[in-house]
Amino acid sequence: MHLFVIDSTFRCPYVEAIAELKNDIDPRHDGVVLKDFSVKPQNLSARYIRMVAENPGPCPSWHLGAGGKSWIFADEWIVE
Repeated sequence: MHLFVIDSTFRCPYVEAIAELKNDIDPRHDGVVLKDFSVKPQNLSARYIRMVAENPGPCPSWHLGAGGKSWIFADEWIVE
């Protein structure tokens, strides 16, 4: 997952990558998983924040939904 700061107050939108977060959860883990990701950039002011999460592709052969679509669910974003 990548987080970007976006400031559209400039004539050309300014985009700066501020973090790349890695998921360390074993993909073979069975059951519900709740995971908090956090970033604490220093001295940062922004009008917008963009999050980009990359889908891992079709479910692997060992998965119950093998060959089917995989999904990413993001429930809450807290920006202070």
